[in-house]
Parts: sequence; structure tokens; C-alpha cells
Amino acid sequence: MIAATAFLASLLLVRDTAAHVALEQAQDHLRADLTPPSLRSAFARATYHEPALRSCSQAGLVNNLNDGLAWGLLPLFLAAHGTPVGQIGLVAALYPAVWSLAQIPVGHWSDTAGRKPLIVGGMLVQAAALVAAHQPHRGRRAAVTRSPSVTEPFGARSGLNRFQTQAEPV
Repeated sequence: MIAATAFLASLLLVRDTAAHVALEQAQDHLRADLTPPSLRSAFARATYHEPALRSCSQAGLVNNLNDGLAWGLLPLFLAAHGTPVGQIGLVAALYPAVWSLAQIPVGHWSDTAGRKPLIVGGMLVQAAALVAAHQPHRGRRAAVTRSPSVTEPFGARSGLNRFQTQAEPV
């Protein structure tokens, strides 16, 4: 029912922008070569020739790696260390919930503070949260608790901001 309502709303309220896209592409292509670049040259340009594209590629790679760890490996890691399924589900559900709720305020913050510092800060927080989630588990069973973590002020990007892992004896 929700999907049908959203589909009807998009049909009635969203305007087609194909004409605007075609106009912009026509204007841009007047000044550019019409032949598309080869895969090799496009890859070289995006990965190491142009610093702005290199930064975007690196940020995307790190973001996808962190998401893969948070969504794929962290639940497996917690399960392997004896964390109850309900708590693993809670951690897995909080990641997208915190991410989606933080979009509006963080978007406004990035408009005023700039995107680069927030991207770098978010990546560092993700890395710290993933390292912190792994550290206390050497030879012990993991338990996800409801106590605030060290990274809580910055943890909205990692989805682990209200949960930390603590070591318990086996």
C-alpha cells in the first residue's frame, strides 16, 4: 500500500526533467569532444590524474568498504562471539536509522562548514568505530550493551553511536 501511494504521488507530483538534461548536455557538448573516452583513460582520470576525481573515488571506496564491514562482517563477528540475535539485529537496524535521521542536520552542517572536513571526519569515525568494535574481543565473548560509546558525539555516521562492545569472560 505504501509503495502504491508513493508511486501515485511520484506520477502526479514529480515533473520530468529530460528536456532540461538534454539542453544542458547540448550546451556542454558544444565545447567538448563528442567521442567518449576509453575505459582505460576514464579509469586513469578518475583514479589518479585529477585530484578531485581521485578524492571522490577514494571516498567512495572507503565508504563502501566501511558499509560492507558494518552491514556484512560486523553482524557475523558479533554472532561468532556469542552476541544474541536480537542485539545484532538492533545494531544492524540502527546503522541505517541513524544515517537517515542525520541526513538533514548533517546536510545543513556541510553547507555551512564545507563537505571535505565532514567527509574526512566521517571516515575517521567509521574507522575508529570498526577498530573499537574489534579490540576488546581477543579470546572473549562479545556483548553489545546499551551504554554510550566513546565515539557517541561523532558516531552518527557509523550507526554504532549508542552501542559499544564490551568483553565478557567466556
